[in-house]
Amino acid sequence: MSDLLEALVFEMDGVMGSINSSLEIMNDLEVRLGQLRVDLDTAVYRGEERIFNRDHHREVRILSELFHYLMKDLTAASETALNLHLSIFDTVAKK
Repeated sequence: MSDLLEALVFEMDGVMGSINSSLEIMNDLEVRLGQLRVDLDTAVYRGEERIFNRDHHREVRILSELFHYLMKDLTAASETALNLHLSIFDTVAKK
């Protein structure tokens, strides 16, 4: 049981690192999207939306794609972490 528990703990450690990394990236994306929104709102307020529209539209599309794949990876890592948690719990509870 000790070898199994050790393997589960090391795998969970790696998965948790992956989740934390993804969350850090998501935080950066949230900040950038907030900045982009302020820029777009300012452009609309000034009547300059055409000047900013093309560049920001491209940036929003890129960020949207990145966010999609990040969420896909984060969801998979979260499911793996949950399964590891349950396996560790079951292993320890049976002891």
